[in-house]
Amino acid sequence: MRRIQSSSILTILGVLAILAVMLPGSFWYPAEATDPTIITSDTTLGDIPAGETVIISSGVKVTASGLMDGTLINNGILVVDGFTIRGTLTNNEGGILVQYPFNGLGIVGGTLNNAGLMTVYDHVSTQPQDNPALVNNLATGIIPGGSWINHGLAINNEGIIACVGFLNDFDLLSGHTPICNSEQYSKHLVLFEGTDFSDGVVNLNQPLRVIALNPPDAFEDEFGNIIPLDNLTIKWINPDGDTVRESSYRVSTGYDSFAPNEIGTWTIVAEFSDGTTITKNIDVSFNLIPESPIGSIAAVVSSAAALGAFVYFRQYRYKAVL
Repeated sequence: MRRIQSSSILTILGVLAILAVMLPGSFWYPAEATDPTIITSDTTLGDIPAGETVIISSGVKVTASGLMDGTLINNGILVVDGFTIRGTLTNNEGGILVQYPFNGLGIVGGTLNNAGLMTVYDHVSTQPQDNPALVNNLATGIIPGGSWINHGLAINNEGIIACVGFLNDFDLLSGHTPICNSEQYSKHLVLFEGTDFSDGVVNLNQPLRVIALNPPDAFEDEFGNIIPLDNLTIKWINPDGDTVRESSYRVSTGYDSFAPNEIGTWTIVAEFSDGTTITKNIDVSFNLIPESPIGSIAAVVSSAAALGAFVYFRQYRYKAVL
């Protein structure tokens, strides 16, 4: 019998492998890059496999649960409960991410990028310790709400993170330390000056950010199940009683920014679809104090110079008359 050389065997196996790839019904196909799935109407969302990208369009409301090993980009409203991030979730500026009770939002070695509003009604859990979850909260990002059950968490925070508390320590890689204040969270209509809580007294044309959220116990049915509210309206009312700005949201939480441009008492109103109305007053005054010590010194020097010039010319004029 004639022997078949090993090189011939390898050649035959190589041809068979190519045919297996090319022929329909083969057991293996090479991985192909998939185009992003763009969601343009309200829907529900389940698992997102690795290598897949899903984009939620602006104005669209999506309810999600399951495992996310791929990439999810939110420009609309994303409501999650029992949702685990193992890939990358990006909530863009203008986007709203809402975690409803009670199953929480998990981040297992994944990455959360937030430039919009992310309201936590119950909790966020992160793990593991040797592969910590990464949260990047940008300057425009706001994350208010419940607790963080963190077992491995690293944070870059250039915006606002205001929560009930963290279970364990976390690594703050850059930016501001998160604010843990359950009393402020319980007020459900919170104002910020920059990245700090507002004391309700601001200067004319000073930018403010407001966060409104209806408490979870306000929309539970008789069995304790969550009944998500569909609408929220935030209004800015000037000292004359006129509504100068109004923003509406298709969910029970929202945020807005505005710089009051009239002196007096302003009222911010949050109106929810269950009839709940929450109000907060702010006092707007004209700021005569310079912004910096250099400005104060300059003001004093210029005033002294003006007074000196006045006295000099007045004496000179008096001598000339004599």
